[in-house]
Amino acid sequence: MRHESYLLCAERVDKLRLSLADIDYRLSDCASMLKGLAQMKTAPPEKIDNRMDEIQEAIAQTQDLAERTVIKTEEQE
Repeated sequence: MRHESYLLCAERVDKLRLSLADIDYRLSDCASMLKGLAQMKTAPPEKIDNRMDEIQEAIAQTQDLAERTVIKTEEQE
């Protein structure tokens, strides 16, 4: 008799544990959504750095270097 009651209790504990895990998963989703909403309502930074000039300069330097490399390779052949 005792063995069966232990097994029954273990099954009930397992069911309860799985139910709590499901609740925890859902609460985690809710918390993530609320954090996302809070970030959306936060004012954006006042000054956004526009670094396009730096990017364009890096592109130009890369293209120049690539062209010089091709020219040197052709001269060596």
